[in-house]
Amino acid sequence: MRFTAVLLAGGESMRMGRDKATALLAGKPLVEWVLDALEPLTRSFVLVANDVERFRDYEGRARIVRDDPPRAGPLAALRTGLRNSREDWCFATSCDAPFLQPGFVQKLGTLTRGGFDAVVPGNLEERWPLTAFYAKRCVPALDRAVQRRDMKLISFYPEVAVRWVPKDGLRGADPELRSLWNVNTPEDLAKAEALVSAARPR
Repeated sequence: MRFTAVLLAGGESMRMGRDKATALLAGKPLVEWVLDALEPLTRSFVLVANDVERFRDYEGRARIVRDDPPRAGPLAALRTGLRNSREDWCFATSCDAPFLQPGFVQKLGTLTRGGFDAVVPGNLEERWPLTAFYAKRCVPALDRAVQRRDMKLISFYPEVAVRWVPKDGLRGADPELRSLWNVNTPEDLAKAEALVSAARPR
């Protein structure tokens, strides 16, 4: 399927203590791990950031857009990404998901048929709304959430048709479900380094 990949890179990175998007994993910024994982599937990228100048080096690979409104959280950033999408469907992900698997994304993409507006791993209790597909037609519902200042990421879900995908149903594409893992802390980054090191040929 054709889709735009929307990368959210405007978080405050408080738990990491420094910018996550440009933190190095095996010598490569986390945001590049995400770009590299998705480039076999799409050439349409939108990177949403507060500090757009920090990402100018990626303009050849992604359209860099400013969060609108700035520093308003992932719901507003998702709206910005969808508004700037070239395609009717977007795969939204954060910039700190270095083990995103192309097969996992493809599997989710096959589940967008059937009149759904969003395809999200998990359920209402345990969910991954930033490893999910959203149709561009979600923008009006996102607009209304911003207008009423209801900035919780899933606040617009009651207004759209959401397909929940049990995470165990995605293990065929990603047995360890590493696509759902984010690097939020220095400890997470150290764990990611260990995983990369263990995977290297000896």
